[in-house]
Amino acid sequence: MDYMVRALRLAERARRTCKPNPAVGAIVVRDDRIVGEGYTQPVGGAHAEIKALEQAGALAHGSVLYVTLEPCSHHGRTAPCVDAVIAAGIREVHVAMVDPSPWVAGRGVERLTQSQIPVSIGSHGDEARQLNEAYLSWVEHGRPLVLGIPAASPRRTALSLNARNLSENGNDLRLDVDRIVFDSDDAEITLTSESWQATLQTLATQQVQSLILVATPERLYELEAGGLVDRVLAADALMDDPASISRMTRQTPDDVPGVFVSESESCLRAS
Repeated sequence: MDYMVRALRLAERARRTCKPNPAVGAIVVRDDRIVGEGYTQPVGGAHAEIKALEQAGALAHGSVLYVTLEPCSHHGRTAPCVDAVIAAGIREVHVAMVDPSPWVAGRGVERLTQSQIPVSIGSHGDEARQLNEAYLSWVEHGRPLVLGIPAASPRRTALSLNARNLSENGNDLRLDVDRIVFDSDDAEITLTSESWQATLQTLATQQVQSLILVATPERLYELEAGGLVDRVLAADALMDDPASISRMTRQTPDDVPGVFVSESESCLRAS
């Protein structure tokens, strides 16, 4: 069995419940047998490694840990996972990818190696990165992941998406977003790169990690060329599977520059 693949599947279970934390899966293996497994719990709950170690109990001593993201090394809402891994007597750790966030950034791996625990990095790293694409945009670039939907009438398209009563249990990784934003239909009102960048930075401070921007094709490709839209998706495919957008915020604080909510509209408008 490829234990890292199993850990990635566990991490997927956390993807819609653990934000703003990354979705992580962990497995404890002893004598080629899984003795513990876990995934990130909702905010304030245990991380994946802790759940796996708890399930393994005494069997964790001398076992091997497979985890999809580097164990955390800082005190946040919970204690550092790396301390628990060391205390449990894990003899070897396999990590799919290093956590690039400024509060971890390799220090978890460093703590393990300082404790004489061998660490291997990179198994299924691309899959692990895709799984937490929005989180990684947030910590690496200081802005949400932006998926563009081209539309001749952005307002109508965005409201049509919203009117479909989108599920909170969608299963399409590409379109698991926190917000839907639409650009003005008025050609005289221009969504500039500067205003959009400021909006993204403000939303990032509010822990918004991903969004869809519905705008004209010309405006989307201009923003994409400037590095402010990550990729442009086909509107037809989205319309065919509206439940693929699993999370939407229907309100926005008044202090977000360039984005506001009309009293009769539950999508956000960028201007």
